[in-house]
Amino acid sequence: MTFIHRRFRPWSCTGTELSPNLLLMAKLLALILLRGEVWHKVGDPFLPYLAGLDQLQSSSGWFGLLLRAALVVGSLSILFNVRPATGCLVSGTAVILWQFGDTPAFRNHIYICGCLLFLAGCHRGDGEAWLIRWQFALLYAGAALNKLLQPDWWSGQMLLTWLTQELPAGAFRQLSRVVAAPMLAQAMSWFTIITEVVLAVCFLRRKWIRPAVWLVLLLHGAMFVFLVGYRFGHFVEDILVGLLAFLAWPTVPLELRVQVPFARQLRRLLRFLHPDDTIRMEGTSTPGHWLELRGPPETQTDEAALRTSLLLAPGFYLSLFLGDWLLERLLVGLNLYRYVSVGAALALLAIFIPVPWPRFGRQSRANPPR
Repeated sequence: MTFIHRRFRPWSCTGTELSPNLLLMAKLLALILLRGEVWHKVGDPFLPYLAGLDQLQSSSGWFGLLLRAALVVGSLSILFNVRPATGCLVSGTAVILWQFGDTPAFRNHIYICGCLLFLAGCHRGDGEAWLIRWQFALLYAGAALNKLLQPDWWSGQMLLTWLTQELPAGAFRQLSRVVAAPMLAQAMSWFTIITEVVLAVCFLRRKWIRPAVWLVLLLHGAMFVFLVGYRFGHFVEDILVGLLAFLAWPTVPLELRVQVPFARQLRRLLRFLHPDDTIRMEGTSTPGHWLELRGPPETQTDEAALRTSLLLAPGFYLSLFLGDWLLERLLVGLNLYRYVSVGAALALLAIFIPVPWPRFGRQSRANPPR
């Protein structure tokens, strides 16, 4: 019964050799690859980065079929909790080999998925995900260096051409009425370069992870809103999902106490979002608080407790992903999908930004979120 409880449940993230946050990250990355139909695109080497991979090309396409099978089997093992660490290594290796072997098919947003999956499989237990932290440092250091070596980024010309000729950047055109377009593009170029340099430095130090995470959200969130939902393939999703590797997951169950008029409905919702009992529903909260989260290292109340309970809810992330996928299918080819995505992103930001919520006349204290 324990085996059935832990295995074959895509919504469960505990009871394996991977920490819950890494397993949740791996599940979402596998779903991202499934959503992008990457398994269908994998094939034999073609103009590879590594010349030796040319030897694996054949008329029957056996190597491509092997990579495709490895990706599918590895993803299924992650989703259904059957040796997920091995599944991460297998699926990550398949993606990386395919990307190295097929130059025309190389995409940053696919390659970063493979790297994150492979590095997740290298970790065991509840220790810090230092390999993924270094991967983020390398990612932003490489991005900054690439821009610093191109004069068009120094002058802003690259960004100016990009935002006026290729991308749906209506906001840039509106701002260029106030500030000269070349000057605005140059300022945005240097803001991006400096931010990426700072991020590379922050991710090198474990104690600077928290400001690094917020800076990533600021950089990519601003780009997402400014470009009205443009995602660079699924690069934005990859980065945001990768940040789950730095989420501190509790080692013992936390107690959540509710005292609101719709307490029964809220309890049902939270039980759905927390299938692993990471957070258990207990009695009512203390007077003066509508929500209380008890557990080490401190007790949180009201909006701080709600934020933490959502951040530690696998069902919350899976529901967001599946809802976004469904919206994309329903609104395929329509600009409405992009506007809805931006609205949802701003709503999530309003919920999770660590500021106290208005009390509407009620006197109640609230501990700051962790």
